[in-house]
Amino acid sequence: MSAGPSPTLLRFAHAGARVRSATAALEREAPRLIAALRRSIPFLSRRGVPITLAGVRVETFDEVTTPLARPIHVTRFCTTPGPGAGAMVFDAAASGFLLEGVLGGAGTGPAPELNPSGLSGPQAALLSGLAGNIVKAFSTSLSAGLGIALDGRGAVSPAAADSVSLACELAVETPQGTARIILVIPADALATRATAPEPEAAGDP
Repeated sequence: MSAGPSPTLLRFAHAGARVRSATAALEREAPRLIAALRRSIPFLSRRGVPITLAGVRVETFDEVTTPLARPIHVTRFCTTPGPGAGAMVFDAAASGFLLEGVLGGAGTGPAPELNPSGLSGPQAALLSGLAGNIVKAFSTSLSAGLGIALDGRGAVSPAAADSVSLACELAVETPQGTARIILVIPADALATRATAPEPEAAGDP
């Protein structure tokens, strides 16, 4: 007996055309987000690190984070219009690569060894600062392109396990492998703006 549709696909079908439009809108915004990521973390441009859109998926927060290698780092924010609950997520590879870069590494050696059970206080603090810069840069991009702002100062808990969110995953190609930086944003926040005119795409410098 064949397995039925996955819960994510069922949610996607139930959400309908509005969420599909929101997904397409976020995919169109990806070049702006990549450019914003480079602006917020300057060593990415200095090193010429390749960054691509790995995909935009309809997932819950748990579905985004469960498969990721540990330790992960999560910065939460709320959206306007909303308020909705969103998050910026670094997987273990992204956490190590960003720490190595901000501490002045050349990018050719191994990333810092991280404890899978959790980041240290200083590591978490450094990543929180970087994540805050990325959230601000993404907010500027999304505000211009889709009329959505991200506010880390008014952070709320992640979306409930059965809530529909969009996970925009950016793949950062490092010497140690692919690092993942994932923007998790409530589908409703984008669905209300998905009918806005398509913005002109900004290239990845």
